[in-house]
Amino acid sequence: MLPSLGPMLLWTTVLLFVPCVGKTAWLYLQAWPNPVFEGDALTLRCQGWKNTPLSQVKFYRDGKFLHFSKENQTLSMGAATVQSRGQYSCSGQVMYIPQTFTQTSETAMVQVQELFPPPVLSAIPSPEPREGSLVTLRCQTKLHPQRSALRLLFSFHKDGHTLQDRGPHPELCIPGAKEGDSGLYWCEVAPEGGQVQKQSPQLEVRVQAPV
Repeated sequence: MLPSLGPMLLWTTVLLFVPCVGKTAWLYLQAWPNPVFEGDALTLRCQGWKNTPLSQVKFYRDGKFLHFSKENQTLSMGAATVQSRGQYSCSGQVMYIPQTFTQTSETAMVQVQELFPPPVLSAIPSPEPREGSLVTLRCQTKLHPQRSALRLLFSFHKDGHTLQDRGPHPELCIPGAKEGDSGLYWCEVAPEGGQVQKQSPQLEVRVQAPV
């Protein structure tokens, strides 16, 4: 009479469901949008392999603890800045019947791309114009090619006062420059409806008396 195979079959079945820890990427970290630009709402998600349930989720940046959640696998990072760059990872308890074990994801590099460089303010034809001449202040910057459809708004300031609040024109004209127009000027640029704002270095304008 052949021996019963019941216990052996049961043991084989259990082995098929025990995960091979260390050989399977049980967790992985997703960051979106991709690519990420300054001002984008950056979101991280700690995802289990084949949507395996997770708990006790922890997020890390550059190896340092960032956030803990008992159940939520998603972390909102707010508006991305250049300082948001880094190596991100997550850990969590993976619930895989018949056991629960803690796993850590591989690191994911998050690169936050510059939406546009800081503007540069110039005075045309010169920052030392003759009294009575026309001076044009030009605020120059350029959107990243992948975000070229955005609309930039420009502001002009002098000695702590606003000359032109946010508008679509990157130039400001000073007709008939006079001595009172001398001073420190700068401009600010921001995308319409966005959270990124950048300021130019100050430019000193000195109106010269006529010869």
